[in-house]
Amino acid sequence: MTRFTVAAPNWNEMPWMESMFLAGLRSQTFRDFDVVMVDAGSTDGSREAFNRFGDVSAVWILNTTRNIGYIRNVAALFGRGEILVHTSSDIEFPPSLLQEVNRRFSEDPKLFALAGRAIPVGEGAGLICRAGYWGFDVIRTILGFFGKMRPAGNFLCIKRSAFMEMGGYPEVEINEDGLLGYRIDDYRAENNLHAAYDYGLNVKHHVKRFEKGVAGIKGIIFYIYMLQYVFPFLGPWLKPLEKRRRREFSTRSDLKR
Repeated sequence: MTRFTVAAPNWNEMPWMESMFLAGLRSQTFRDFDVVMVDAGSTDGSREAFNRFGDVSAVWILNTTRNIGYIRNVAALFGRGEILVHTSSDIEFPPSLLQEVNRRFSEDPKLFALAGRAIPVGEGAGLICRAGYWGFDVIRTILGFFGKMRPAGNFLCIKRSAFMEMGGYPEVEINEDGLLGYRIDDYRAENNLHAAYDYGLNVKHHVKRFEKGVAGIKGIIFYIYMLQYVFPFLGPWLKPLEKRRRREFSTRSDLKR
């Protein structure tokens, strides 16, 4: 077993996967990790670029569905790491990131989940974009003070044992990371453990998603979920959307190495 499994989905992200994701992994000062990439059928040379990454053990999984929650769960199943590092193929890790994460988990045995912020980069990372990211980070930081974890799929570290026991990500098309936060909250309370959102722990995120409109839609959903902490009476209306039931990890025949 390795210390970390870096798990990420991919779909035609080759330019960023090679220049950001793989470059960031090559630069890591902490080397005890493996990589799992779950691809939704890319046609842009992503697999060929990934196969050139020979620094550590790396597994490529072909998956015919684009359900992001399910894809993230599949990545967790195929890795060998004690701690899962959920991210995306358009993310870049700073060189000391895994070393710092390892230090945090080593110093606090009760810590089971750790998240940080994403810094937007790219031509579209203007004032409005940065303000949106900053808004997410402020809300997540404030919620952290009240014992609430709302991680982003861009960067979440979680112990494999806890992730499996809580049922992993809800298998939904969007906002799977925000919904996972409810499961993290429950697991922390039930087991008297620690989870942390650290504003100072960060990765770089290419903002091309804004061009696709995905980030904007997801942002609206995220803010709607946050409303229940300002207006508690909205809680019962939002609860059915959380999909908090415990479940076994599914196995499906549409996966190919």
